[in-house]
Amino acid sequence: LAERGIVNGQLVDPEKLDSDPFIRQVVADAEATKETVSAQFQKTLTAEDVTDIRLESSSYSAVSREKEYHLSCKINGMPDTLVYTVSQHDDGEGFTIRSGQREEDDIWKKMPQPELEKLEAVLAQAVEFDYWSKSIEHAADADALEVVTLDYQWAEDLNLSSEQRNALWEQIEDRKAQLTTQPAVPTEPMAAYPAEETHLPYDV
Repeated sequence: LAERGIVNGQLVDPEKLDSDPFIRQVVADAEATKETVSAQFQKTLTAEDVTDIRLESSSYSAVSREKEYHLSCKINGMPDTLVYTVSQHDDGEGFTIRSGQREEDDIWKKMPQPELEKLEAVLAQAVEFDYWSKSIEHAADADALEVVTLDYQWAEDLNLSSEQRNALWEQIEDRKAQLTTQPAVPTEPMAAYPAEETHLPYDV
């Protein structure tokens, strides 16, 4: 210990201790471990890190029995895209969530399974919200909107948050106001021709 600057249990020469190969290796190992833990912590994603989720497109394959949804989002504040796939199996459903252009950035690998399950629930809500939102938007007239409204009102097991439900009701009211205030399509008056001009036995 004296060679390392420690005498009678007390540090008397810090320079000797700092220059000792064994001590330097211990310090280096501790720093490396700290950096590794820090990097692992930074790589750990949670469902809350994924925000501003919006469905962009969807497709279905009858052969593979898979529905694929492409969604835009932000991950830790940075714009990104997600590919959310729901597959049908004889014993139930499965899902995958992919992101990033590089394999090492794939959310499926970086996010723990419990967080992926939370995110999957959020994505499923985004998909259902988009369905109802587009149904309201594409209602051609007041009667069509009334049908959509009744379907939405009486739908069972809606997989939507309270915020999404309120947003859809607001959209219904806005669409109703739009359809009510839309100007009628002008029609040209029908021309009338008396019989004496057409030389027919009746007016046309």
